[in-house]
Amino acid sequence: MIPLILGDSPLRYQDVVAVAHGRPAALGEAARARMKDSRATLERFLVRGDAIYGLSTGVSAIKTVWVAPDQQQTFQTLLLRAHRVGHGELAPPPVVRAAMLLRAAGLAVGAAGVRPEVADAFCRALSTPVTPAVHQFGSIGQADLSQLAEIGLALIGYGQDGAALRAAGYQPITLGPARRTPSSTATRSPSAPRAWPWTRRCGRCGPSTCPPPVHRGADR
Repeated sequence: MIPLILGDSPLRYQDVVAVAHGRPAALGEAARARMKDSRATLERFLVRGDAIYGLSTGVSAIKTVWVAPDQQQTFQTLLLRAHRVGHGELAPPPVVRAAMLLRAAGLAVGAAGVRPEVADAFCRALSTPVTPAVHQFGSIGQADLSQLAEIGLALIGYGQDGAALRAAGYQPITLGPARRTPSSTATRSPSAPRAWPWTRRCGRCGPSTCPPPVHRGADR
C-alpha cells in the first residue's frame, strides 16, 4: 500500500480515514527540511543556555527547576509516565491511529523545534499492525495529554505496547530535548473522533482492516 506523505500538502479527511484503517504514512522531504531548520533554531537556544519550558526546565509547579542536559532523557520519560493517567474504556483503534496521524502531521508543519525522527517514529508505528491501547478519559485540565502520553510511551518502547511494536519490527525512538512535549501536547486526540463518523461510512475500508488493539495487563 502506498504511504500517505505528510507535509507536502494539507491533510484531508479522506487521508485520515485511510490511515485510520491501515494505510501507512511517511514524512515528506519538504517537511523533513522544515523540521530540521526549526530544530536547529531550538538547539541554538539550548546551547546558549536559555531556560526553555519543559526542555531545560521542569513544568508546572517545578517550572523553575533546571534540568541538566545529562538528565533530560530521564526527565522526558518521567514526564510521559506522569501524564499517563488514562482510565475508562479503550478508544477504538481507528481513533488512536487518527490521533497519531494528526500528531505527526502537526509536527510536519515544522514549527515545534522537533527532530524529524519524532514524526518518523509516529509514521513507523502507523506502518505496523499494532495500535497502542489508549484510554478515552484522562484528567481534568489535561485535554489529551494522557492519551498522547500512552502513545508516546509506546513509541519509546515502554511497557506491553512498546514490546508489541518492537515485535512487529518497530524501532523505538530515544527521547531527548524537545521530544517529550510534542508527543504529549494537547489538542490532537480530541480531533481524532471527529473523523470517526467518516471512518464508519467509508466504503473502501471496513473495520476488519483495522489493526488490533494491544491490551495492557495490571503492570503498565
